[in-house]
Amino acid sequence: MKPSAAYLQGVLAILGLTASYLTWQRAPTPSPGEIKLVEFKPGQLKSLDYSNPPHHVTIKTEWLAKGTIEIDGKNFLANESLKTLIDRLSSLSATRDLGVLEARKLKEFGLADDAKKLKWATANQTIELMIGVVSAGFAGNYVLDGRNHHVYLSNNPALSELDNAQMRLVDRRLHTFNSAEIDLLKVTVAAHEYELIPSVTSPKVKLWHESIWRLLPLQVLGKDEIPIQGRPVTSFRVEYLGKKKPLGWVEMASVGSESFARSEHTVGWMKVQPGKSAPSKELAELISSLPPAVPLH
Repeated sequence: MKPSAAYLQGVLAILGLTASYLTWQRAPTPSPGEIKLVEFKPGQLKSLDYSNPPHHVTIKTEWLAKGTIEIDGKNFLANESLKTLIDRLSSLSATRDLGVLEARKLKEFGLADDAKKLKWATANQTIELMIGVVSAGFAGNYVLDGRNHHVYLSNNPALSELDNAQMRLVDRRLHTFNSAEIDLLKVTVAAHEYELIPSVTSPKVKLWHESIWRLLPLQVLGKDEIPIQGRPVTSFRVEYLGKKKPLGWVEMASVGSESFARSEHTVGWMKVQPGKSAPSKELAELISSLPPAVPLH
């Protein structure tokens, strides 16, 4: 190969590598026909507000460290889905621009004054979209942009996830540690404390504790929220220890026929299956066979 040809090939190779590098560094381009309605970089978004009368959801990114979400004016502990949802709502696209529509069409598409509203806020701007009904024959919603009053079609499923925020985004766990870490239970009943070692207690008590450990909340109440039935009265408390160190606790209470629980992980009460708040027959039988309990007063 002649030197000039080799030189030319080298130059072409360098140009090709440079083009590949620039292409790799370039931000992703929208799909053909895609219209960007919202696009925020990480850290830009300060808050999200969602309104679907009479329900309202507020998410502030500064709350993420604490995992807090506000629903209908009450504070809840959010689950891991919250951050994922924020990431998905930080970029919102439409597939079609329908332009400015007359009032009759806006009402038909569910974009009247009482429509759902989603508001993004940064340090420098606020963007508000109205979210209408699902389009017939299209897997997505009509969306009205408050900036230019255009109506778009958007098929981002995240738009509907805030409709049932209390079920989808609220943490429903009582504990974050595992039952295998527990080697001692301290059960407090009627101002007396009893110590139980899970590995040597009777099968009946193990079943009782399993039912407490695996409680499923029927309803999660917000921080400092009092049930509509009244303030719960504590029936008993279970403290969990592992390697002589506290792991957590659960407190069982009742109001009338309703049962409630709260723990070291919750921010308020959780309504649980009826009948779980009273010490079970198995626990009562065990307590009667134990040495005198330690009075706590």
